[in-house]
Amino acid sequence: MTITEIKRHLDGREERFDCDLLHRAPGLIVVEFVPAPDSPFFGRMSRSEGYFWAGRPYLMYRIFAVDGTLAGYRFDACRDVRLGHDFVEFTDLLLDFRVSSDGVFTVEDEDELEAALALGVLEEADYDLAQLARELVETGFAALLEEIEELSAWDDK
Repeated sequence: MTITEIKRHLDGREERFDCDLLHRAPGLIVVEFVPAPDSPFFGRMSRSEGYFWAGRPYLMYRIFAVDGTLAGYRFDACRDVRLGHDFVEFTDLLLDFRVSSDGVFTVEDEDELEAALALGVLEEADYDLAQLARELVETGFAALLEEIEELSAWDDK
């Protein structure tokens, strides 16, 4: 089944990605994205799995290198996650976190987040939510990765 991932930006832009449904459970949709040759992601990865939870201030992508090996994980701070029958949508809150395949945690786009707040593009509540996402992911990413590994076994059951 095709699921459309809809990423809304704070400036009103919207990106759409056609994905395949891998798993659905109450409050969770997991999709697979395989970049087409005309995609900016083509040649940078073989595929990714997107994990979208209702009610969490982050989402997660499990990214696979071109050779198919696990390259790592990317978490995006977000709000307004909606899980529909054939779509998942969210508003991106700029702040991203990466966990390499060997467990190293890094934060990306902090300067972009601060600039958006200073310019009034980002509301204080969204800034606080992005910081909450950072705290939750940074302090709990080991447990999150365990959760992902358990969830990714859905096709083995």
